[in-house]
Amino acid sequence: MELLATRYADLPGAQIAYSIVGNGPPLLLLHGFPETHAAWLQAAPLLAPAFTLVMPDLPGYGDSTITADGGDERYSKQNMARLLAAFMEQLGYPAFFIAGHDRGGRVALRMCLDFPNRIWKAAMLDIIPAADIADRIDFSLAGSLANWWFMGQPHPLPETILTVSHDFYLEYILNQWSGGKSFILPAARDEYFRCFRKRVVIDAVCAEYRAGNALDLQAERESRKSGQRIQCSLLVLWSDDGFVTSFGDPLHIWRQWCGDVTGHQLSASHFLMEEQPTAIASNFLSFFLASTK
Repeated sequence: MELLATRYADLPGAQIAYSIVGNGPPLLLLHGFPETHAAWLQAAPLLAPAFTLVMPDLPGYGDSTITADGGDERYSKQNMARLLAAFMEQLGYPAFFIAGHDRGGRVALRMCLDFPNRIWKAAMLDIIPAADIADRIDFSLAGSLANWWFMGQPHPLPETILTVSHDFYLEYILNQWSGGKSFILPAARDEYFRCFRKRVVIDAVCAEYRAGNALDLQAERESRKSGQRIQCSLLVLWSDDGFVTSFGDPLHIWRQWCGDVTGHQLSASHFLMEEQPTAIASNFLSFFLASTK
C-alpha cells in the first residue's frame, strides 16, 4: 500500500501537510506520537466511501510546521486546536466529525472544549485526559509514562539526545508500544523514520511534550474546574495492553467530561488504527453515521 498524495495548506503561523480522500461528511483524523498522518493509511480505504477524510500531520510533526516565532506555547494543544480549526475552515469545513489517537486525541479534546459548535461527534483512541492521569498517577504507574518525562525535560536535553539517537529511540517506541508485533506498513514505517530524523521535528515534538506536561495540564484542570464539558457525543476505544485501564475505567473517566459516552476495549496494542483498521472503521461507521438522539 502506497502513501497518499500530500498537500499543503498555509495558515498564519503554520503550514499543514495533509492528505484528503473520500466522499461524504468531513472526518478529521489526528494521529499521535511518534507517527504522521500515514498512521491512517490502512483504515482510510475502509472509511473513504462514507467520509471525506482529512488527515493532517499534527503541527510540528511530519511535514507540518509552526512558522510563528515563540516558545513551547506554540505547541500547546490549545494552539494546535486553534490552528487545525482554522485549517478545516480554510478547506471549507466549518463543522466536522473528529477522531484522535494518542497526542492527536489530546488535540481533539481541546477542539471539543474550545470549538464546541464545530464538532458534530468525536472519537478518542487509547487515551484519557492528562488531568485524570495526573490525579491518579503513583510511583509504579509513572514508569509507563517514561516518554512523557524524558521528552518533557527542559531544552536542550531531550533534543540533544534524540539528535544522535533518533533511529534507536523511534525503533524502541514502535516496538514497545506495538507489543513487538509487525502490523505497521513498511511505507508508513519509512515515513515515521524520515520525519523523525529531521531536527525541526525533534525540536517541535519535545516542545509539544513540555507544553503537555505544563500548559496542557493546567488548561485541562482549569476547564474541569470551570465546568467546561464536551457537548457532542463521544466514542472511546482503548487497547487491552493495560495502559489506559491502569488509571481506571475509561468510560467512567470520560463521563466526567461528557454526558454522552459510549465505547469499549479492542484486542490490540496502542496503535489501534494500524493493528485493527477493520475494527476501527466498523466502530467509526456505526458511531459517526448513527442519528444523534
